[in-house]
Amino acid sequence: MSCPHAAGAAAYVKSFHPTWSPVAIRFALMTTAIPMTPTNNIEGDFAYGAGHINPLQATDPGLVYDVGEIDYVKFLCGQGYTVKNIQLISGDSSSCSDETNGTLWV
Repeated sequence: MSCPHAAGAAAYVKSFHPTWSPVAIRFALMTTAIPMTPTNNIEGDFAYGAGHINPLQATDPGLVYDVGEIDYVKFLCGQGYTVKNIQLISGDSSSCSDETNGTLWV
């Protein structure tokens, strides 16, 4: 029965933030969830995902950064990864621009 509850919680968060993408809403719900532990649910060690969602807290989760594939590629370029390694990771023909190649992101 978790899917209808999660969908309702996502709709609740969306009502507060109509411009948020589905990814931003998912991250808000996941990062504000109350972590579950085996002591809370012994038989469901891998069945509880991010934990017990808290829709009220998810309406104000703090920093939410909607990251896309290009953001990861730019990050890897900034960390000094080679084009060959980036293409291996991304599975496509991604490459670094001169401005991000070898520039450390802080």
